[in-house]
Amino acid sequence: RRSPCCRVAREGTTATGVCTAVVDGSTLELRSGERIRLANVLAPESNSWQGFLAKGQLEDLVLAKIVQYFVVEQSDGSDIADVWVGESHVNEKMQNLGYKTVDSTAASQSSNSSIPDVPDTPGQSPIHLSDVPSPPQRSFSLTDK
Repeated sequence: RRSPCCRVAREGTTATGVCTAVVDGSTLELRSGERIRLANVLAPESNSWQGFLAKGQLEDLVLAKIVQYFVVEQSDGSDIADVWVGESHVNEKMQNLGYKTVDSTAASQSSNSSIPDVPDTPGQSPIHLSDVPSPPQRSFSLTDK
């Protein structure tokens, strides 16, 4: 929700603000109440572990920092923008972590193309849930000593 006193950035303009919250892996909120979605960045849904990871990575880049953004489009009450913190291009950093938009060719080749493979750390291969071992099963009772 936008504050009634905030200056709304228009498409094709550059503005500056302080990031006070990260909504998900591709959306941040400014002190003014404006929501900024990163252009050309597609992060997993925030209710998944991949989405939780993406949100944390974006928080590391922008939370409590002054951001400068160039609005490329406006959609659904959000500005879609290229975002910088100093000289660091946030969109590019998130894309390098694997959160890229899906082109139509890739989308037709994969039934689950909206969620990119997310490495634990940059440079490592992705972790798949089938690779994670199940925890050992233990039985116990309240009377065990």
